[in-house]
Amino acid sequence: MRRNHAFPRRGRNRRGFTLVELVVAIMVISIGIIGLASTAGAVTRQMGGGRRMVIAASIARARFEKMAAQNCATVASGSASTRGIAESWTATQGTLSVVVQNTVTYTTTRGNRSQTFTTRIPCRQLSPAL
Repeated sequence: MRRNHAFPRRGRNRRGFTLVELVVAIMVISIGIIGLASTAGAVTRQMGGGRRMVIAASIARARFEKMAAQNCATVASGSASTRGIAESWTATQGTLSVVVQNTVTYTTTRGNRSQTFTTRIPCRQLSPAL
């Protein structure tokens, strides 16, 4: 019985991957990495836009709080610019409240964006002096 050890047997007991399998695996991994990289850029842009929206909303809230601290007769329309965000507000007097509409405009990577916030400020009734 003579065995030839110079040439390995071809059969099912070979281990490893073929060159085609490696190329396909590298292509699948690279497509996944490219997808992750493009998604990371979009997420970064969204987070930056969300940060500006939060700042704009907090500016509008602060304006509403300032107006709520005033007497209803002194609440008036106007405009201002705070931290690079422009705001304009209109105050509509009612019998027992003032309706305030505040429009804030801020810059994004795709241009200017405006959001409008509305609130109703109740007028406090002065109690008679005792």
